[in-house]
Parts: sequence; structure tokens; C-alpha cells
Amino acid sequence: MLLGKEKTVKRFYNFFAKFEAVIMVIGMGIMVTLNFANVVARKALPSIPMSFTEEVIVLIFLWISMFGISYCYRTHSHTALNLISEYLPKAGKIIFLIIGAAVSIAFVSFLTYTGWNMVQNYLKYDQILPSTGIPMAVQGFALPIGGVVIIITVIMTLIFDIQKLIKGEEEEK
Repeated sequence: MLLGKEKTVKRFYNFFAKFEAVIMVIGMGIMVTLNFANVVARKALPSIPMSFTEEVIVLIFLWISMFGISYCYRTHSHTALNLISEYLPKAGKIIFLIIGAAVSIAFVSFLTYTGWNMVQNYLKYDQILPSTGIPMAVQGFALPIGGVVIIITVIMTLIFDIQKLIKGEEEEK
């Protein structure tokens, strides 16, 4: 029965990785399009105001950056120092994985907490982006929501990495 749940969790994990990738690709496409339109409008059509594009680009950039951190952690595309852990036995590698995950979770928890407080201020004072009128909370929510996603990803990746190490050890015996 546990194996069925494990497969379901793994399927969700893989689905979410694809979802993050799609969001990032769409976000980058919108950013490139808006930036290109802004440059063309500035040069060819200076009477058409396009200042809102900068705000929208920054807003999208924040969101895709948070999803990008999660995606990179999930796919092991992030910067990692494995100079020491590479030469350790399996138990040592597991300890290093746990320490790395704990440090990541601590940092992202601080980021999430700080982001949540920032959003509370945005909501309290009804702050908006000047050109678009979009509430700044929409931009600010990237930190706490992205932080929670990253923490879940770190935990799930840690579990799957430990399972791989243990299964690898069993296969060697």
C-alpha cells in the first residue's frame, strides 16, 4: 500500500516540476515580448507610453525567479559543493544532504517570513504599483508563496535523494 502512495507523491512531484517549467517559459515569453514592445515603442512610437511594461516585467521576474529556485533545487541544477561529500560513505552523504537541506530551509524560511511581513505592510497601506495600479501585494506574495513551494521542494528532494542513496547501497550489496 505504501508503494502506491509513494508513486502518487512522485507523480505529483514530477507534475509540479513540469508545471513550474511551463510557468517559467510562459513568464519569460511575456517578459521578452513586453521588453521588445517597450524598446520598439520608445524608438518608433515615442508618443505611446509603455512605462507600465517595466512594472509588469519586474512582477513576472519575481514570480518566475521563485519558481526557478524550486525547479533548480528539484532538478539539482542549483549550485552545490560536493567536494567533500563526494568522497564520503553513504551515511556521510546522507548527513551532508540533511545539513544542506536544513540550511536551505532555514534561509528560505527567513525569506518567507520577511516576505509575509512585507506583504502585510503592502496590504495595510494599500500600496500599488504606480503605472499599472496593480497592488504591490501581488508582487510581494511571490516571496511567501514561492518560499513555501521551495521549502516543500527541498523536503521532497531530500527524501527522494536519501531514498536513491539507500537503494544504491542495497544494489551494491
